[in-house]
Amino acid sequence: MLDSPHSAPSGPIESLDPLSGPRRGDAEDGLHPPRASDVHSRRAATRSVVVLLIYTALAFLLFHLTWQDPSHRLVGGCCDSPAVAWYLRWAGFSVTRHLNPFLSNYAGIRSGFNVMWQPPSMLVVGAVLSPIEYLFGPFVSYNLVITLALSTSGWACYVALRRWVGGYSGPFVGGLLFGFSSFMTAQSLGHPQFTFVGVVPFFFLVLDDLLSGNRRATWKSGLLLGLLAAAEFIISQELSVGLIFAGTTLLIALLITRWRLFIPNIRRLASGLFVSISVCLLVLAWPLATEFFGPAQLHGLLRPQNVSVTDVANILLPNPVTNHFIVRGGHYAFRWKWNIAETGAFVGPALLVVAVVLVRNRKQLFVQLSGITTLVMLILSCGPSLHAAGRDLHLLLPWWIMERLPLLKSALPMRFEVFWQLGVSALIAVGIRDLVTTRRRRIQVVGIPFVLASLICLVPVFNYPAWTPVVPTFFHSSALKQIPVGSTVFVAPFPRDAPYDVSPMLWQIVANLRFKMPGGYILFPAPSGQGLAVAGGTPDLLTAHLDAIGAGNDPPAPSSTELVQMRELLISKYRPQFVLVGPMPGESHAVDLMTALLGRGPEFVGGVYLWKL
Repeated sequence: MLDSPHSAPSGPIESLDPLSGPRRGDAEDGLHPPRASDVHSRRAATRSVVVLLIYTALAFLLFHLTWQDPSHRLVGGCCDSPAVAWYLRWAGFSVTRHLNPFLSNYAGIRSGFNVMWQPPSMLVVGAVLSPIEYLFGPFVSYNLVITLALSTSGWACYVALRRWVGGYSGPFVGGLLFGFSSFMTAQSLGHPQFTFVGVVPFFFLVLDDLLSGNRRATWKSGLLLGLLAAAEFIISQELSVGLIFAGTTLLIALLITRWRLFIPNIRRLASGLFVSISVCLLVLAWPLATEFFGPAQLHGLLRPQNVSVTDVANILLPNPVTNHFIVRGGHYAFRWKWNIAETGAFVGPALLVVAVVLVRNRKQLFVQLSGITTLVMLILSCGPSLHAAGRDLHLLLPWWIMERLPLLKSALPMRFEVFWQLGVSALIAVGIRDLVTTRRRRIQVVGIPFVLASLICLVPVFNYPAWTPVVPTFFHSSALKQIPVGSTVFVAPFPRDAPYDVSPMLWQIVANLRFKMPGGYILFPAPSGQGLAVAGGTPDLLTAHLDAIGAGNDPPAPSSTELVQMRELLISKYRPQFVLVGPMPGESHAVDLMTALLGRGPEFVGGVYLWKL
């Protein structure tokens, strides 16, 4: 993987190709015979495959605790992972059964819910991996998504950096840093929709082609750009918004830094963007129509504002969940109330490497564009006001304006960390390329240990968390045939976001969505139609009592009047053909409640209590 002094991009900075190095025609000027070029291309392709295999092996190693028993364990833990696994299964299930993948009544309420309003839908990924899920089950499929998300995203970054930075060592380390960054490892706890980001580097590669016009026709670049944007929208709508911000920032930065070159190419850029927007809207016509004109739309806020933001202290300080080299016991990390929204920004001493690269290479256009875009996306990820060490400093930031726009008010700014961490990885790749190719031995002697010491702090945990959810044998045995296909089953614990329990979503997909089920980790409109969305639906007397049992609160036994009301809710509102109580805290209380409501005892089969109505 050693670089040669001639492996860096050879194109002039002032060329019409703002990001790339070698331009089309470099191998046609007689300096490089076609045969040698073919050999070089084959070697580059071989190295690219080897890099992908190395990244994939490292991803499997990172999640080795899960892959020791992938059919029964999930990477990360409750409660987001069951929801994502459910949507992955729904994608393949709906497509193979000719159902509308954007609407579902298999969970939630009887009238169904709008899948496009649910953050973890990942319909494209679920549909593609449906054969894997059919052969090996939903747990293996989910774990494979989590694992390949890191390796493929890192590899996509490597491919992009090979063009922009040149050489092999810089892009290899840059891809490794991006694929296994703090953001990626933190979100792997249950958010693969934010780690499956291989589209992002390829998006900027195609944007580079569109700006340069050297590799393919304008309409072809526009077509690819539109398809990539559409794919990212289906995977994660929040990141697709970030993609627009990052792309716009890059174009503005190019206009500011090289306006004399930018202005003459506006016509080509406009033509390509027109094609890309047209293609994107055409591909997304059905899902967009369902989301904004279909049934069960959400209004108001999906998530609280000014909470899931980048905490600037986290940029400098590692977290106890995903970074290995931190001081344990009595350290700040255990006095600071961490959550997954605050654990993905750590860069640490590597910021010094970035600073050195920005100073030493300040005249290089790629470094200028990367630095500006990285800074802007970092500021946007900090949200409407600056936070440090868990405290809101009440210093207003640009996102304060953005969150007042209708389609952006529910976006979580910290998701944009992935974009500025891509920029950090690119700048560090430039620094490593310079270290490897420099002929000044003194710089290498000082620089290489400094870079290694800075990057070692970013090494993720060796034993990444794995979760073994309880799935009763009933859901994967012949006993399940008691429930006819398409029946509605009222399940306790009532599936709802933490602090309750969404395990029934896993039970349902293990049963291959044989039955429909009220509740779930699904966003529903607030009772008033405005305000914060409710995960699992608004609790009623029955489900609130089950929530209290599941939370271990041991509520008092309901009165006879309350029992009548609960029975009416169960029969009239939920109208199930079966009632099922599975493993849960306070299981005996839930069984007693259902026995009192239904007037008879259950059948105990396969680890669950079952009533047929």
